[in-house]
Amino acid sequence: MRLQRKQIIGHCGVCDTGKLVRLNVFEDDNHWVAHCCCCGQEVLQPLPSPEALQKYYTGYSSGVMPDEDVSFLYTHSIPYFQRFIKRAGLKLDNLENLRFLEVGFGNGASLLGAAKFGFQAYGIDLDPTAVATVQRRAREYGLVVHGFQGDINSVDAGLAFDVIKASQILEHTLAPVEFLEELFRRQPSGGHLLLECPNNEAAFWYVKNQLRKVYDRMNFYKSLKLTEHLSGFTKTSLQLILRKVGYEVIHCEDYALRDPRFHHENLLWYPTLGGGIRSSIASRNSYAFLKSLIPPFDSIASRVGGRGTHLAVLAKK
Repeated sequence: MRLQRKQIIGHCGVCDTGKLVRLNVFEDDNHWVAHCCCCGQEVLQPLPSPEALQKYYTGYSSGVMPDEDVSFLYTHSIPYFQRFIKRAGLKLDNLENLRFLEVGFGNGASLLGAAKFGFQAYGIDLDPTAVATVQRRAREYGLVVHGFQGDINSVDAGLAFDVIKASQILEHTLAPVEFLEELFRRQPSGGHLLLECPNNEAAFWYVKNQLRKVYDRMNFYKSLKLTEHLSGFTKTSLQLILRKVGYEVIHCEDYALRDPRFHHENLLWYPTLGGGIRSSIASRNSYAFLKSLIPPFDSIASRVGGRGTHLAVLAKK
């Protein structure tokens, strides 16, 4: 991949000091990347229209998942909430008085987990099918969730949320600062934010960049993806943008694929080494084995250099 000479185009809207340069990284395409030389923040340009995003996320694959897979993810959400409740110092006997909102809940497993713990569980998603499906599953699980189709403005403006979760959502938004400001406004003082997104400095993306042409993944550059991943966050830029809107960052870390603490879908998408070997032998195709090598590589990258594929943050208003 050949990069043209870097052209300074302005200043970063996240750190407010770094110079933005234009990177022409999408061959034979009119998209390019605005890169901050200070905090490392990257933004896809030009951005899609709100109408194009709505169309793209109607029927989005993350909300279309077999019930048995959702049951698996729901089970794994229990220790996730146990860790959060302990770290945040919440009392188990008071959760029924706390409102929980998940933005972009997708398959709904985490939203169901919050309801299981006793939170007043609310969720929003752009996909109407995801909303109908999570409400069906909630009835089957004997739980109560309040699902809304649309963005956060679809929820009663008078409701405040003690806990908001946005996992793998921020990178999809057209205006991340405004998105976080709206979450901030919807929380009372002392409210907690659980946030996860790709780590734009992950070692895996650098390897993937070298293989884009080989595997015909030309719509990717690092953690960015045309129409979908619109912003690429680093550990530095993610904390800066949260502090910019008023949050106190309690904890921020990178994590690797198949880390059992976060983003449990990766446990379904990436096989273990043993599972990859067995699948490749059975299918006589090396794909599953090669895919099973990614999590161990990612784990080493995370432990040694803080270059795991994802970022997780706990913040407080």
